[in-house]
Amino acid sequence: MGKMSKIFDRAYGSASATEAIKLYDIEINSNPENFAAYNNRGLRKMELAKAQKNKTLLEDAKADFTLAIQICKKVEKAPYEGASGNLKKARSLKL
Repeated sequence: MGKMSKIFDRAYGSASATEAIKLYDIEINSNPENFAAYNNRGLRKMELAKAQKNKTLLEDAKADFTLAIQICKKVEKAPYEGASGNLKKARSLKL
């Protein structure tokens, strides 16, 4: 996939899930094929969904994991095991 951007690095290192999601939004807008950004944004959305018992955020997280899987298959011609595992976790999560 190549070198990650400074925005991706800031999002990855952010202690705040809300801030990380905003940064991943920026990263995805500038690099829509960055499947790792979709996966990581999904993780942070799932984190917030659990903390807030927010089903809408959980559905958003599932959508991000699904996009990460689809983009990875297109770009890398291989499955994205990390996002697949995260999608399974999100599907089994009860809020």
